[in-house]
Amino acid sequence: MNIDILPLKSNDIDNILQWNDGTTTSFLEQWSGRGYSYPITREQVVNKMRDKKSKIYKIVLYGNAMAGAIADNRTKMVGTVELSSHSMPSKSCMVCRFLMAPAYRSRGYGTLALMMLAWKAFTEWGYKQLRLRVFAYNERAIRCYIKAGFTLTKVIAWDGDREVYEMCRKASSIN
Repeated sequence: MNIDILPLKSNDIDNILQWNDGTTTSFLEQWSGRGYSYPITREQVVNKMRDKKSKIYKIVLYGNAMAGAIADNRTKMVGTVELSSHSMPSKSCMVCRFLMAPAYRSRGYGTLALMMLAWKAFTEWGYKQLRLRVFAYNERAIRCYIKAGFTLTKVIAWDGDREVYEMCRKASSIN
């Protein structure tokens, strides 16, 4: 399966907006935390793209990896992910705002995308550790992160009444 992580371009924003169309505040909070406010707008994503503390990527599938597509060399954006809070002395960063297109959820693509992200982060970009946070009730996401090699490191209180898990994957865990 051909999957890659590439820099997000302004013409990719419509995909993110479409994947959030008709959703709820809770859905947006699950994948973006405090990164965006409901309803998400083009301006919010553009401002996030300009933020020097973050790097936003698109997740793409090539040719025959696309659901229902005829094998060819075209790419299809199927998700987005952000790396934030870069700490170069410790060579770590946060994986955040991870979102897969509805047609590609619960099919293993998210796990593959995170594995590719880890491979690039560790082998190409020089990171030694990736961290992420996930609401404790988001069991589907937690299963995805565990399959992608992340382990639970601590439990954090979110707004005082909800639990958030912090998970980590280290470069030494790359296969």
